[in-house]
Amino acid sequence: MQRSIIPIIFAMVIVFSVGMASAELVINEIMYNSPGTDVEFVELVNRGDTALDITGWYMLDDNLTHPRCYLHGILDPGGYIVVAGDLTIFQLIYPGVTNLNPNDFDPGGLGFGLGNTSDTVFIFNAV
Repeated sequence: MQRSIIPIIFAMVIVFSVGMASAELVINEIMYNSPGTDVEFVELVNRGDTALDITGWYMLDDNLTHPRCYLHGILDPGGYIVVAGDLTIFQLIYPGVTNLNPNDFDPGGLGFGLGNTSDTVFIFNAV
């Protein structure tokens, strides 16, 4: 009787572990005070093992009254997306980057910029 219990418990652990697959969104890089032309951006990465739909999620800095920068897309495991401060300026400086969020957080200086000495970046999930 005891010998049959061990394979059942082992099988339950395998099924439970597979069911625990998840996505994990991480802020991978923040450029807040670039040399030369001020090109701010935030890079987000899915470090999990399942795809993550970030459509409807949004980003803010430490002033929660600023306009929201909405995120869009599906990040595969290991996939990343760049959220530019100003898409036009970013694309002039980094024309080879194609995984850009379609919304920027400081278009034409009308959104929010990242402080050069201190600031915070928040990512909020869709509710």
